[in-house]
Amino acid sequence: MGGDGGQVIDRATMVKTKGWGLTKGSGDRYAASLGEMNSYVQMIFEDRGLGTLERHRVRMSTCMISQEALRDPVVACKLGNLYNKEAVIAALLNRKMPEDLSHIRALKDVKQCMVTWAEAEKEEGQKRMVCPVSREDLDSGSSRAVLIWPSGAVISAKSLKEMKMKECPLTSKPFDADKDVIPLAPDGEELKKLRERLPTKKRKAQAVAAPAEAEEAAPSIRAPTAAADGSVL
Repeated sequence: MGGDGGQVIDRATMVKTKGWGLTKGSGDRYAASLGEMNSYVQMIFEDRGLGTLERHRVRMSTCMISQEALRDPVVACKLGNLYNKEAVIAALLNRKMPEDLSHIRALKDVKQCMVTWAEAEKEEGQKRMVCPVSREDLDSGSSRAVLIWPSGAVISAKSLKEMKMKECPLTSKPFDADKDVIPLAPDGEELKKLRERLPTKKRKAQAVAAPAEAEEAAPSIRAPTAAADGSVL
């Protein structure tokens, strides 16, 4: 993945290492330039060099910001993207949030996920994301995953549909199936609908971040502030 989009990067490079753009830095884990991160995010959204199934696998196993393999704590945004929480905090503090993720302005814009992991059978040392109900793989592309926003539970869309529940099966928290269920790693019409569900201000920020308008305006990103106890707000 070059800044000009002329090089195709494979999944092994993005998932099994600490990330193409970040490993080329000066030693700082998050030393990648904003341009490099923007190119990576756009490649994932626009399917540059990746097929539909492979892109889904990458999005379900890789942090959208740092390009590192997902690990706890994992968070998700309202557009169904997955991130390592530390990468979100670093991007906010350093004001290096990629343009296509401009709807994330503070930690309150993401939800910490309850992820169920299982050891991979073929890839030694790597975990895989599974449904806590059916135990089916969620990052292989064969089963779609959803996030129940109020509880943060990650579950297969099929299991949730079959149970026909109005309460989270893991926490018993009530949820609205029409408003609180976020499909993870969405494509096409699914992603379009999720963008339309964003609050008005965040939709405008997304519009500003569109490739055709990226040079004319940049999103305003509010960095988190430090509380008295040192935590990030």
